[in-house]
Amino acid sequence: MEWYNHWKLKQFNKSYFKNEAIYYLWGIPYRLIRRKGENYIITENENLIFSTSPHNSQKEDINILLSWFEDLLLNEINKMKDQIEEKVGQKANNYYVKKIYWDHQVSNKLGICYLKKRVIEIDRRHTAFRKEVLESTLTHEILHLKIPEHTKEFFSLLEKYCPYNWAAGLCLGFNNPDFRYYNYLVEKKEKEFEYDFKEYCNIYNIKKEIL
Repeated sequence: MEWYNHWKLKQFNKSYFKNEAIYYLWGIPYRLIRRKGENYIITENENLIFSTSPHNSQKEDINILLSWFEDLLLNEINKMKDQIEEKVGQKANNYYVKKIYWDHQVSNKLGICYLKKRVIEIDRRHTAFRKEVLESTLTHEILHLKIPEHTKEFFSLLEKYCPYNWAAGLCLGFNNPDFRYYNYLVEKKEKEFEYDFKEYCNIYNIKKEIL
């Protein structure tokens, strides 16, 4: 699964690893609160509290936080995969969370299916978006085990198994963590959501360019 616009989430940008930076978790923005002392990471109200040893280097802290995101994503994948595999009628041998390197260009690949090994890799940027987006990517990659190419039959089945796939795709393409809060036209059918994009930003008191 690949989207041909070079979008990046600032939470995976090394220079953005600072106190009170906005980090997204499953479509909801949190402010990063960094502390030194005990080792823990928790979400509390609108904050992502990240506490580590005072002896840690910044690189060590970054790796800890990224590992935390990876573990969350892998846990969510394990919750979803069985139901999707049963629906599609295909089973992968294993699932991995794909590592994104801090100092290299971020790949547009959000999911990869290795047909011979029947292994699926999922990009950890999915933790920033609503869980429906992860479900869409998983369905897409598992379906490749049945139909390797992007044929008409592939997309027909994808729409059947995951009716909101188009919304999840635009969510990723427009770098919008929560597709419920974005109004757009798809195939000349207007989709109405709970709030429009401007209201979404006002509700969470964040700037549009953060999204």
